[in-house]
Amino acid sequence: MLGRRKSLTCSRKKLACYLPLGDPLMPLDMAQIYVSCGVDILEVGFPDLNPVLDGSLVRNSMKRSLGNGMTASRWRTQLSRIRDQFPDTYVVAMGYVDLSPLFVSDTGELLADAVLQVGNAPPAKSQLVQKVAFVSTRLEEREVLAAHSATAYVMVQANEGKTGLRKSLSTESRIRIERLRKEGIGVPLLLGIGISSAAQAAKALTFGADGVVVGSACIHAALKGRHALSRFVRDVRSVLDA
Repeated sequence: MLGRRKSLTCSRKKLACYLPLGDPLMPLDMAQIYVSCGVDILEVGFPDLNPVLDGSLVRNSMKRSLGNGMTASRWRTQLSRIRDQFPDTYVVAMGYVDLSPLFVSDTGELLADAVLQVGNAPPAKSQLVQKVAFVSTRLEEREVLAAHSATAYVMVQANEGKTGLRKSLSTESRIRIERLRKEGIGVPLLLGIGISSAAQAAKALTFGADGVVVGSACIHAALKGRHALSRFVRDVRSVLDA
């Protein structure tokens, strides 16, 4: 019994937040903060030794996770706990490798609703989960084709360079979103990489985005404490709902 496929077609703007598993400074129960503060999509991260697209906040989080003994088996166990605790939350498995072997539990339960593979990872082998496409600021033809294959949503790179905090949001994002719309991409288009504040999330909506993906800024807030993380996520959610 694999369970139902969730839909992201509801009208409200989407908030996706990155949750690194295994980082002792971001324990698993912080997922409750995300969900209670209005996160629609949990992007559950699998650590990598060489996360080429990530800046220091995510990279250091992955180092802490690996140093804390995170393995594929432990990651799968924690993913299962998230599924059990939040059965109605949309869960995305995110990593630099093919995570297909980790999608299904020993009892046949689907542990993720979608997969987002970044870097040079091969396409997911599993047909059980929906696909998330990542398109860079270059938006090459092959990336447009990848966007057409997305069945969950497309993550559109909002700023040049690696993940991390930014003081501003590139206005070129509007052009990328407009092009994807003209190409007939029907799934939600979410801006990510560099979304660092509620104000930037609000700006993303003026560019035509269906929501935002927030990673480094969530880690940055979490390192200040649970209250800071809760306040940050609520602030972003409020501008998306405004």
